[in-house]
Order: sequence, then C-alpha cells, then structure tokens
Amino acid sequence: MGISTLIYSLTKKHSVSKKSVFILLTLEVANTLLFIVSRALDFPFEIMPAMYILDGWILLYILRRTSMYNIKDCVNSSLEKQNSYGYIVFDNKKNYLGCNSVAEKIVPDLKYCVVDSPVDNLPKMKIFLDWIKDYTKRSTNDFNYEQDDKHYECVIERIWYKEKPCGFIIELHEETEKWKYLEMMSSHNFNLEERIRDKIQHIQNIQSQILLGIASVVENRDDSTGGHIKRTSDVIRILIDVIREKNILQLSDEFCEDLIKAAPMHDLGKIGIDDKILRKPGKLTDEEFSIMQSHVIKSAQLVEKILNGVEEEHFVKVATNVAKHHHEKWNGMGYPDKLKCEDIPLESRIMAIADVYDALVSKRCYKEPMSFEQAYSVMIDSMGSHFDPKLEQVFILSREKLEEYYSSEVDAVNT
Repeated sequence: MGISTLIYSLTKKHSVSKKSVFILLTLEVANTLLFIVSRALDFPFEIMPAMYILDGWILLYILRRTSMYNIKDCVNSSLEKQNSYGYIVFDNKKNYLGCNSVAEKIVPDLKYCVVDSPVDNLPKMKIFLDWIKDYTKRSTNDFNYEQDDKHYECVIERIWYKEKPCGFIIELHEETEKWKYLEMMSSHNFNLEERIRDKIQHIQNIQSQILLGIASVVENRDDSTGGHIKRTSDVIRILIDVIREKNILQLSDEFCEDLIKAAPMHDLGKIGIDDKILRKPGKLTDEEFSIMQSHVIKSAQLVEKILNGVEEEHFVKVATNVAKHHHEKWNGMGYPDKLKCEDIPLESRIMAIADVYDALVSKRCYKEPMSFEQAYSVMIDSMGSHFDPKLEQVFILSREKLEEYYSSEVDAVNT
C-alpha cells in the first residue's frame, strides 16, 4: 500500500516534491527487497535495524527539505527581511499575541508584553488598543504613530480563521521622509496662499479705488447731488449699526459688510448720462427721465464688469443688486424691472431708504431741503408703498442718529 501510494503521488500529484517522493519510493522498495532477501538467504544477523536507522536519517533530511522550501513560510520570511514593516498581533479580546523584530525596534515597550495577556497596564501600548476600538466602531484603519522623531503610518486589519475573525494585526511602516516632505509642502503652500491673498487684497483695493474714483467723477459732474454718495454711504452704515445692535432681521456680518462696501457704487451709471440731463436745474421731460432711469442698468453693468473675477461672488451680487434695484418700490411701481415686495433684493430695499432720505433732507438745485420732521413723515407714510414695511422699525430706531448726522453735515448738505 505504501509503494502504491508513493507511485500514485509520483505520477498524479503535481503539488508534491517529485524528488522527495522518489527518495521515499526508493527507500520503501529497498526495504522491501532487503527484507525478502534476508529471509530467503537466512542471514545470520538482522539487517533491518540498520535500515530503520538509515530510514530515519533520510526522513529527517526530507522533513528539513520540506520545511526549508515551504512556500508560505519562505515568502513571509523573505518579505520581512526585505522591508521595514513591523507587525503586532492581538486576539479578539485585545490580548497581546506577538510581534516581529521590526515592531520591537519601533515600539520598545513590546519587550515588556506577555503573550496571551492584556497590555492596558503599559501606557505606551494603550494607543494600539484605542486604534482597535476605533477600527471596530468606525472601520477606520489608518493611523499615525511617532517615536524618536520618526513617523510611522499604521494599518489595522482583521485576522481570519476559517472565515471567522480571530484577532487583529497592526502593520507599521516608516514614512518619515514622506511626512517631512508633506510638512515642507504644507509650509510652502501656506506661504504661497498668504502671498496670493495679499495679491488678491491688493487687486481688490485697486478695484475699490477705481469704483470710488468713478463715483467721485459722477458726483463732481452732478451739481444737484453734491456729497450724495458719501452721505448715503454713511446713512447705510447707521442703518446697519442699528440692525446689528437690535438684532433686527438676523443679517449675517458678511451681508452687512458687503452692503456697507457696496453703497458708494449705487449711482456709478450716471457717468454715462449726458451732462445736459444730469445737471438740468428744472423738472425732466418724460424722455429725459427715461434716459435718467437707465443709469441703474449702466451702474449694474459697470459694477459687475469691474468686480467679476476679482471680488467674492457674494459681494458682486450685493453690489450689483444695490446698483440696479435701489429705485424699485415695494408696490411694484419702481424701475427698472418693476419688482414687487420680497422680489426686490433686501440690500436694494435698505439702499432705497438711504437714497430717498438723503434726497429729502438735502438741498438740490431744483428744491430746498425738507425739515427733519417733514422728511420723517414722508418716509413713514411711504412704508408699505415705496419701502419695505419690515424696515420701518429700523428707520424709526435710526431717526435720532440720522438727524444728528445731518445736523453736523448741514454745511455740506445745504451749500
């Protein structure tokens, strides 16, 4: 039966060593033949014990050879020698099972760990138990470990036996150079971002100065509205201060700052209006008024063209809306789009209050300024028709500061 099994393995099995099987087959045949010959010739001494000793030596050789060329063991041993990966193994109860020599160099406390025992009494080993806990809860298997100015990336994986989880293996490999490079790149990127931010801020400042310059040119051309841009900008700031102080409308700081910054740009389009219309001391004809109304479209186009691609999108939107829609009315009778109620952007509704109030209390070439009392009555009466009624409280609470401001500006307003 033994000889038959060996012959079958030699001829049919491809996963066994042919050399080892052939040696065993030769030994088996030799033993059998020697036994038959010794019995037939009736040797005066027993030769079989010597053969058994020879068999033992040959079997030891085959076992050693089989162990030496075990593929899985050879691969694992070769991989461990060729790389600097450390491995630490725990069972399902987080008891320490063992590690390789590389792991011992990375984590010196491993030499104090006892196989099949918990390690939570070792402070520097607790981090690995925490990783296993995170891994089991959130399936997070990428961690970082630092030791002696060296950085290691760590990966946790499950160990399986017969399709059942039986423990955890932690793989550690050094990535110090990689992390030094990443830190260097991060520092470089931060410096680069700082420089880019500075450049963008510089460009934005230039753009703002250009817009304010255009606004100044417009104001110098329009004798009837001298100081209007500065005053309306100051009025917007007063209104926003009240909104913030009283927490009315729950507006974001970003929106408030955008509106304050956008206020001086609301009449830029007047630079494209003919001087004869812009400086006319009397009432405008219907045709002239239609041309004057076009300044809001021109203002929006100018603001958008200059700011796009330079300023943040949210600010461009606020500035464009302020320029285009500050003459819209709550009842839909304004221009240019006859927007009504909530369809009018909030920033435009707030700008409308500043624009009209300044027009009422300021001297123009075609009218004298209203008293504060008269202007206040007109504004209140216009809430719900011209202005957003929700802004009435804001205007009422701002009244004292507005009148104080215009009283100090009386020379600029009335001359």
